[in-house]
Formats: sequence, structure tokens, C-alpha cells
Amino acid sequence: MIYQQGGIYHLFNRGCDKREIYLGASNYRFFLKKIKLSKDRYNVDIIAYCLMPNYFHLLVRQNSNITIARWIQKVLIGYVQAFNKQNDRKGTLFEGTTKPRLINKDEYLNNIIHYIHLNPVKAKLVDNPEDWLYSSYKIWISNLENSMIPNRLRYEFYSTNEEYQQSFEEYWKSLIWEKDDFEE
Repeated sequence: MIYQQGGIYHLFNRGCDKREIYLGASNYRFFLKKIKLSKDRYNVDIIAYCLMPNYFHLLVRQNSNITIARWIQKVLIGYVQAFNKQNDRKGTLFEGTTKPRLINKDEYLNNIIHYIHLNPVKAKLVDNPEDWLYSSYKIWISNLENSMIPNRLRYEFYSTNEEYQQSFEEYWKSLIWEKDDFEE
């Protein structure tokens, strides 16, 4: 894939052999910290995310000529090294390279944000998306400023948090996500 400045990408990857890549809260928090600490250095906007026990989804925008591939590789290398050390293991953790999809249509962009946020519900880990601690859903429905996904960024896509929440609820009720339109 040829990455381009200004491009929005859906990135996803899962554990090798579908094994868990986060074994506890500290793993989830560390992965998010790696993202948060590196996003500005690589000039990446985080639009949405959801970390699941054995995979992750990130929706990101590349704001410079430094490719998203380089950024996510750096994040994953650091995470795998720490995970392996913590768990006294060696070798790969992820199933190959992270898969990117260029998002170039507004409708697909809106649906992918909703899809990412519904993952924990679809996987039956929680009944409501706001109950999953490792997703950006709560950020998207809040008016509070957030350093991971600032209000100015969210308001590029939806004019208010309430507008996003209404759109999300309509999406959820329509059961579009049950069709697996975005499955890897």
C-alpha cells in the first residue's frame, strides 16, 4: 500500500494463532500509552480505537510523509518486547504485519468509527460500548477534552458529541454491524 499524507487508515491486527495479545489491564494501558506517546512524534492523529483481547482496531490519519506503517511498527515492536519480557516468552505476538485499509469515502468513515466502537458488544464482552475500558467510545460521547483524541479532531467528523452518539445509536439499531461488512 502506498501511504499518503492526509490519508485516513483503518489498521488492524490480531494475535498469532488468534491468541490473546493483552493478558490484563496493564497490557491494555501500556499499549495505549505507546500510542499516545508516539503519535505526536510521528504526526499521527488517532481518530478511533478499540483494543480487544486478541486483536486491535485503530483508525488513524497520517499528517506527514512519515508513513503510518513506520509508526505502527515502532509501537508494536516496543509492545512485543515489553510483553515478552513481562511474560518470559520469545517470538512473535502478532499475526504478520498490521493490515491497513485506506478510508476514502465519508459513509465508510462514519461506519468504521461505529464498527470499531461496537466490537466489544459484538464479541459479547459488554452489553454497552461505554462499559469497555479500552475503546475510544467514551471519548467520542464526552464533551471533555482528551489528549488522545482531542475535541477539534472529533468535531471534524461530527459537529457535536450528541450528533455522534445519535449516529452511533442509529447504526447500532440498524444492525449493520451484524453483516460483518468490515471483517478482516
